Amino acid sequence: GRRRSLAAAQAASRGNGQLLIAVQYNAEVEIPNEKDLTNIGILANVRDVLRAPHAGGVQMLVELKERVHFTGILQTDPYLTGTFRPIDQDPQEISDTDIQLMADAIAHLETYAEAMGEINQQVLSATRSRRTVGDLADYLAGLLSLPFALERELVKELNGAARLEHIKIFLQQEMRIAKIRSDL
Repeated sequence: GRRRSLAAAQAASRGNGQLLIAVQYNAEVEIPNEKDLTNIGILANVRDVLRAPHAGGVQMLVELKERVHFTGILQTDPYLTGTFRPIDQDPQEISDTDIQLMADAIAHLETYAEAMGEINQQVLSATRSRRTVGDLADYLAGLLSLPFALERELVKELNGAARLEHIKIFLQQEMRIAKIRSDL
Protein backbone atom coordinates (compact mmCIF):
# COMPACT_ATOMS: atom_id res chain seq x y z
CA GLY A 1 0.00 0.00 0.00
CA ARG A 2 0.90 3.64 -0.15
CA ARG A 3 2.96 5.22 2.59
CA ARG A 4 0.12 7.56 3.61
CA SER A 5 -2.49 4.77 3.61
CA LEU A 6 -0.25 2.62 5.77
CA ALA A 7 0.39 5.53 8.17
CA ALA A 8 -3.37 6.14 8.44
CA ALA A 9 -4.09 2.46 9.14
CA GLN A 10 -1.34 2.27 11.74
CA ALA A 11 -2.60 5.43 13.46
CA ALA A 12 -6.14 4.06 13.46
CA SER A 13 -5.04 0.73 14.94
CA ARG A 14 -3.17 2.59 17.73
CA GLY A 15 -6.16 4.90 18.33
CA ASN A 16 -9.88 4.19 18.28
CA GLY A 17 -9.56 1.99 15.19
CA GLN A 18 -11.72 4.23 13.02
CA LEU A 19 -10.62 4.70 9.41
CA LEU A 20 -12.35 6.58 6.61
CA ILE A 21 -11.77 4.78 3.32
CA ALA A 22 -12.07 7.11 0.35
CA VAL A 23 -11.55 5.86 -3.20
CA GLN A 24 -9.60 7.87 -5.75
CA TYR A 25 -10.73 8.24 -9.32
CA ASN A 26 -7.10 8.01 -10.47
CA ALA A 27 -4.83 5.75 -8.41
CA GLU A 28 -1.74 7.43 -9.90
CA VAL A 29 -2.34 10.68 -7.97
CA GLU A 30 0.01 10.53 -4.97
CA ILE A 31 -1.60 13.22 -2.80
CA PRO A 32 -5.25 13.56 -3.83
CA ASN A 33 -7.37 16.62 -3.26
CA GLU A 34 -11.13 16.55 -2.74
CA LYS A 35 -12.00 16.43 -6.44
CA ASP A 36 -9.76 13.33 -6.83
CA LEU A 37 -11.90 11.31 -4.36
CA THR A 38 -15.37 9.82 -4.67
CA ASN A 39 -17.95 11.56 -2.51
CA ILE A 40 -19.00 8.25 -0.93
CA GLY A 41 -16.60 6.64 1.51
CA ILE A 42 -16.61 3.72 3.89
CA LEU A 43 -16.18 4.10 7.61
CA ALA A 44 -14.22 1.10 8.87
CA ASN A 45 -12.53 -0.20 11.99
CA VAL A 46 -8.94 -1.33 11.58
CA ARG A 47 -8.52 -4.66 13.34
CA ASP A 48 -4.88 -5.33 12.44
CA VAL A 49 -2.06 -4.19 10.17
CA LEU A 50 0.19 -7.07 9.19
CA ARG A 51 3.58 -7.06 7.52
CA ALA A 52 3.28 -9.50 4.63
CA PRO A 53 6.28 -9.37 2.27
CA HIS A 54 4.85 -12.23 0.19
CA ALA A 55 1.64 -10.22 -0.48
CA GLY A 56 3.21 -6.94 -1.53
CA GLY A 57 4.30 -5.55 1.83
CA VAL A 58 1.30 -5.00 4.09
CA GLN A 59 -2.16 -6.41 4.61
CA MET A 60 -4.86 -4.73 6.63
CA LEU A 61 -7.72 -6.45 8.35
CA VAL A 62 -10.62 -3.99 8.43
CA GLU A 63 -14.26 -4.29 9.41
CA LEU A 64 -16.50 -2.22 7.15
CA LYS A 65 -19.04 -0.36 9.29
CA GLU A 66 -21.10 2.01 7.15
CA ARG A 67 -21.20 4.13 4.03
CA VAL A 68 -20.72 7.84 4.56
CA HIS A 69 -20.66 11.05 2.51
CA PHE A 70 -17.06 12.25 2.31
CA THR A 71 -17.25 16.01 2.87
CA GLY A 72 -13.68 17.25 2.90
CA ILE A 73 -9.97 16.87 3.59
CA LEU A 74 -8.62 18.25 6.85
CA GLN A 75 -4.92 17.39 6.44
CA THR A 76 -2.64 15.56 4.03
CA ASP A 77 0.42 14.87 6.16
CA PRO A 78 1.49 12.41 7.50
CA TYR A 79 -1.74 10.91 6.08
CA LEU A 80 -5.06 12.22 4.85
CA THR A 81 -7.76 12.93 7.38
CA GLY A 82 -11.20 13.99 6.36
CA THR A 83 -14.71 14.83 7.40
CA PHE A 84 -17.84 12.87 6.65
CA ARG A 85 -21.51 12.67 7.47
CA PRO A 86 -23.80 9.66 7.70
CA ILE A 87 -26.02 8.73 4.79
CA ASP A 88 -29.30 6.87 4.80
CA GLN A 89 -28.71 3.15 4.68
CA ASP A 90 -30.85 0.42 3.16
CA PRO A 91 -34.22 0.08 4.85
CA GLN A 92 -34.33 -2.76 7.38
CA GLU A 93 -37.35 -4.32 5.66
CA ILE A 94 -36.45 -6.28 2.57
CA SER A 95 -38.68 -7.27 -0.32
CA ASP A 96 -39.18 -10.72 -1.79
CA THR A 97 -37.04 -9.59 -4.73
CA ASP A 98 -34.24 -8.64 -2.32
CA ILE A 99 -34.52 -12.02 -0.57
CA GLN A 100 -34.21 -13.82 -3.91
CA LEU A 101 -31.24 -11.66 -4.97
CA MET A 102 -29.51 -12.38 -1.66
CA ALA A 103 -30.14 -16.14 -2.01
CA ASP A 104 -28.81 -16.09 -5.60
CA ALA A 105 -25.67 -14.16 -4.61
CA ILE A 106 -24.97 -16.51 -1.69
CA ALA A 107 -25.45 -19.55 -3.95
CA HIS A 108 -23.00 -18.07 -6.46
CA LEU A 109 -20.48 -17.39 -3.68
CA GLU A 110 -20.77 -20.95 -2.38
CA THR A 111 -20.29 -22.40 -5.87
CA TYR A 112 -17.35 -20.07 -6.49
CA ALA A 113 -15.72 -20.93 -3.14
CA GLU A 114 -16.12 -24.64 -3.82
CA ALA A 115 -14.62 -24.29 -7.31
CA MET A 116 -11.67 -22.35 -5.89
CA GLY A 117 -11.20 -24.84 -3.05
CA GLU A 118 -11.65 -22.05 -0.52
CA ILE A 119 -14.72 -23.13 1.44
CA ASN A 120 -14.71 -21.63 4.92
CA GLN A 121 -17.80 -22.50 6.93
CA GLN A 122 -17.37 -19.50 9.25
CA VAL A 123 -17.30 -17.12 6.32
CA LEU A 124 -20.29 -18.81 4.70
CA SER A 125 -22.20 -18.63 7.98
CA ALA A 126 -21.36 -14.94 8.38
CA THR A 127 -22.46 -14.39 4.78
CA ARG A 128 -25.84 -16.02 5.42
CA SER A 129 -26.38 -13.85 8.53
CA ARG A 130 -26.44 -10.56 6.59
CA ARG A 131 -29.84 -8.89 6.90
CA THR A 132 -29.97 -6.37 4.03
CA VAL A 133 -28.92 -6.45 0.39
CA GLY A 134 -26.49 -3.58 0.98
CA ASP A 135 -24.90 -5.27 3.99
CA LEU A 136 -24.50 -8.52 2.02
CA ALA A 137 -23.07 -6.68 -1.00
CA ASP A 138 -20.53 -4.82 1.14
CA TYR A 139 -19.56 -7.98 3.02
CA LEU A 140 -19.02 -9.93 -0.22
CA ALA A 141 -17.06 -7.04 -1.73
CA GLY A 142 -14.74 -7.22 1.27
CA LEU A 143 -14.21 -10.95 0.75
CA LEU A 144 -13.54 -10.94 -2.98
CA SER A 145 -10.53 -9.75 -4.91
CA LEU A 146 -12.34 -7.32 -7.19
CA PRO A 147 -10.94 -5.25 -10.04
CA PHE A 148 -10.27 -1.64 -8.99
CA ALA A 149 -12.86 -0.25 -11.43
CA LEU A 150 -15.56 -2.46 -9.91
CA GLU A 151 -14.53 -1.54 -6.36
CA ARG A 152 -14.80 2.13 -7.27
CA GLU A 153 -18.27 1.62 -8.76
CA LEU A 154 -19.45 -0.33 -5.72
CA VAL A 155 -18.31 2.40 -3.34
CA LYS A 156 -20.12 5.09 -5.34
CA GLU A 157 -23.36 3.07 -5.67
CA LEU A 158 -25.80 3.83 -2.86
CA ASN A 159 -28.42 1.25 -3.85
CA GLY A 160 -27.67 -2.02 -2.04
CA ALA A 161 -29.53 -4.19 -4.57
CA ALA A 162 -27.55 -2.65 -7.43
CA ARG A 163 -24.27 -3.32 -5.55
CA LEU A 164 -25.28 -6.93 -4.92
CA GLU A 165 -26.27 -7.39 -8.57
CA HIS A 166 -22.76 -6.19 -9.60
CA ILE A 167 -21.21 -8.73 -7.19
CA LYS A 168 -23.44 -11.51 -8.52
CA ILE A 169 -22.40 -10.73 -12.11
CA PHE A 170 -18.73 -10.71 -11.06
CA LEU A 171 -19.14 -14.15 -9.43
CA GLN A 172 -20.88 -15.48 -12.55
CA GLN A 173 -18.00 -14.25 -14.72
CA GLU A 174 -15.43 -15.79 -12.37
CA MET A 175 -17.29 -19.11 -12.51
CA ARG A 176 -17.24 -19.05 -16.33
CA ILE A 177 -13.48 -18.44 -16.22
CA ALA A 178 -12.98 -21.26 -13.68
CA LYS A 179 -15.01 -23.64 -15.87
CA ILE A 180 -12.94 -22.78 -18.95
CA ARG A 181 -9.72 -23.38 -16.98
CA SER A 182 -10.96 -26.73 -15.68
CA ASP A 183 -11.96 -27.79 -19.21
CA LEU A 184 -8.47 -27.09 -20.59
